[in-house]
Amino acid sequence: MVIVQSTEVVQSYNDILRHKERKVTFDVDGLCRLAAESVNQSLTDVVSLSKLAEGGFNRTFVVTLRDGRQVVARIPYPVTAPDYYAVASEIPAPKIYRYSTDSDNPAGTPYILMDFVQGSKLSDVWPSLSDHEVISIIHQLTQLESQMMSLSFPAGGSLYFTRDIEKVAPGLGIPLEDNRFCVGPDTKLALWYGRRTHLDVNRGPYHSAEEALAAAAHKEIAYLKQFGQPLKASRGFELLQSMGGDYESAVAFFKGWKEKALAEAESVEERDEIMAHWPWDDMDEEIYNQPSSSCCMILAGITPNSTNHMSQPVIVDKVNKTW
Repeated sequence: MVIVQSTEVVQSYNDILRHKERKVTFDVDGLCRLAAESVNQSLTDVVSLSKLAEGGFNRTFVVTLRDGRQVVARIPYPVTAPDYYAVASEIPAPKIYRYSTDSDNPAGTPYILMDFVQGSKLSDVWPSLSDHEVISIIHQLTQLESQMMSLSFPAGGSLYFTRDIEKVAPGLGIPLEDNRFCVGPDTKLALWYGRRTHLDVNRGPYHSAEEALAAAAHKEIAYLKQFGQPLKASRGFELLQSMGGDYESAVAFFKGWKEKALAEAESVEERDEIMAHWPWDDMDEEIYNQPSSSCCMILAGITPNSTNHMSQPVIVDKVNKTW
């Protein structure tokens, strides 16, 4: 049995709590055995188990076999959603060898075993791509997004295998034309995060857009009523409130503190740091107040985590293709 904690070197708010949320306990030999058996091999054929990545929903490992084949094992974080829903609702693009929606298996954890896709993370290669390559990728992603958005469903929520959801919530899923699949409860993190998992609220499937929007509001109202605590306003907010929200007074106030800090600086380096990072510093009022004329572009992705999550581009491989 092994306990795995996040090794990402990232400082975040409540860092200790964030690490606790991402801690996963599972049986390494059990997971390796399952991975090997999923491709008709045995535990003795496993050469290594290494961590591939830590995403927003899963920790990913690669099991390498003696014949060179590699199997990807994805294990959900406890914080994402109830294990059963989080695993059962994922429809990843690579070939799936085996999966479990609960911890009742040799690995002792929910998991997905899938084919290893050779390629590079788009975020790693994006800065070095040529204009032609960028246009090609955007074209591919938008085509895929268009195809996905053209699909219609009888309800809103997340996609499941019907046989899986019937084990825990008989009759809850709304079947598709292909009755192997159905729409069930929404696995969006905001509906399950922290103590929200204990709330008795509507999480889908939703029969209308209005119901989906209302469910999010009702969930948060229920959370605030049961667990909400008043927060003390920050000093900066109190100062701005005392100024009656006057923009010019606020800028003058903070620039005054900047001048005081510069006067008390003990070195040229310290003065440079203050000049470089002080808020409200040397703003161009005209540019600041004018609405931007630039446009934002949203790129689609190739591995949606559920039917209503923004999909994330993960793998890209350079190919010779003319559009």
